[in-house]
Amino acid sequence: MDIRLEKIRFFVRRTLARTSTSIRSSVTFLRSFWKEDEGQDLIEYTLLMTFIALAATALFLGAGKNVKGVWANANTQLGTANSNLGGS
Repeated sequence: MDIRLEKIRFFVRRTLARTSTSIRSSVTFLRSFWKEDEGQDLIEYTLLMTFIALAATALFLGAGKNVKGVWANANTQLGTANSNLGGS
């Protein structure tokens, strides 16, 4: 085992021995919380879905501008064709 890690563990044990019960229980809770990874999958999936939603929104906004341009162009050409037919 790493010597630094062993020194840290010794320091934590020595400090916990000198502290009150409430501090010891808080440190024990934080250590167990740090080691547990049960909610990690849920967080990862949430982040992935958020990224997908943001990417889809950006694509739809960009595509919306392009579709608006296509409709405006088609409307202009239809108007021009209509005026050309009516004018002749």
